[in-house]
Amino acid sequence: MQALTLARACALLGARPTTITKVTGLDRYEVVSLLFSEPGSRKPGQNPSSPEWFFGKACLLDHLDASLFMVMFDRLVGLGVRYPDALVTGYRQYRALRGNPDADGEGTGNVRLTFDRAFDLTRHTYGIWGVLKPSFMVANCAVCRSRYLTALSSRTGTAECCFCKLVVRFGSNDRIRESFQGCSRSSLNGVIISRLASIFSVDR
Repeated sequence: MQALTLARACALLGARPTTITKVTGLDRYEVVSLLFSEPGSRKPGQNPSSPEWFFGKACLLDHLDASLFMVMFDRLVGLGVRYPDALVTGYRQYRALRGNPDADGEGTGNVRLTFDRAFDLTRHTYGIWGVLKPSFMVANCAVCRSRYLTALSSRTGTAECCFCKLVVRFGSNDRIRESFQGCSRSSLNGVIISRLASIFSVDR
């Protein structure tokens, strides 16, 4: 019953059957028959299976959203939460932070990171769910004191920190400013501190 409850939670957040199977350990046929029996309930396309999208195609906003989610996931795991529960809870927190708390499928509004991509990030950061060797890590920025997602082989610093880049571009980039309108300030302050807190203050 616990696995089925978890599977339903993943499905409501937009997960594909393959993702649900890996997270819950349930049989794929069982997942499909229980959760995706209605016409049109299964999304087209393939699951992300490589970190290359993050390295090559992701823009700054993608890196920001990936970091926001992974910092939440990493904090929950550090508190002793199991990986599957941390994935679901962390993704819900991420969606609420980005102004879309409804658990009714993948991103609308400011939500750029789908559940399947969030799942893929956790695999390649922790080396879990079929990934043997991590490609990412959650690093600490010495300048803005934020935690952010970066390549495991990267030299951590201002040049790599997506939040430092956000500070530089926020005042002159309309797309970035619009993307963070309506964010939950109370949740955000737990993730982004120091210089970033003034950008997302209530007075803005």
